[in-house]
Amino acid sequence: METVLVRELIPHIDAELRTQATPSARIVEGASMGGYGAARLGLKYPELFGAASLLSAGPIQEILDPQHAPIVGAATAEATLDRVYGGDPMHFRAQSPWALAEATTESMRSALKLRIVVGAEDGVLPDNRKFSRHLTALGIEHEFILLPDTGHEPAALFAALRKNPEYWAFFGRVLGEPAAANPTP
Repeated sequence: METVLVRELIPHIDAELRTQATPSARIVEGASMGGYGAARLGLKYPELFGAASLLSAGPIQEILDPQHAPIVGAATAEATLDRVYGGDPMHFRAQSPWALAEATTESMRSALKLRIVVGAEDGVLPDNRKFSRHLTALGIEHEFILLPDTGHEPAALFAALRKNPEYWAFFGRVLGEPAAANPTP
C-alpha cells in the first residue's frame, strides 16, 4: 500500500486535480494503525508530506511485542509480526517510525511538523508517550495533545477532536490560515 500511495495515488491526484504539489500543502493523518502509518509515511517521505498527525497511534512501540498489544491482543499482534515482518521484531523496528526518526536529518527535522493526539484512557497512551519522549531526545519538535476521558474508540476520539481547538489549529499552522472568500457580486 505504501508504494501505491507514494508512487501512484499522490502523483495521480496531483496530475488530475488542482493541488499544490508541495510538502507544505500536504498532511498525512491516521488513527490507530493509520496513526502508525502516518508517522511512518511522514518520517520516510518528507519530500511529500509537510506534516504528520498521529491519532491514537499503534503499534507505535519501539519493538513489536505481541505480549504487549493493548488493543488487538497477543494473537493478532503475533500474526501481524509473522505475516508482515517475517516474525522478526528487529525487522519491525528497522521499518518503524522509531528508526525513521533516528535517520532524519537536521533539515528534515525543521521542516516536518509532527503531532501526536491520544486519549487519556487509551491503551496505546504509554507507547505514544514513549514515542514522544524518543522524538524529544532526538531533537524533533512535535506537539502532544492528550484528550481527557477518551479511549481508543473512533467515535469518542473524533467527538473529542471536534471540540478541541488545538486539533484544528495544527492544520492552520501547517497549511496557513485560509484566505477570506471573495464575495460574489
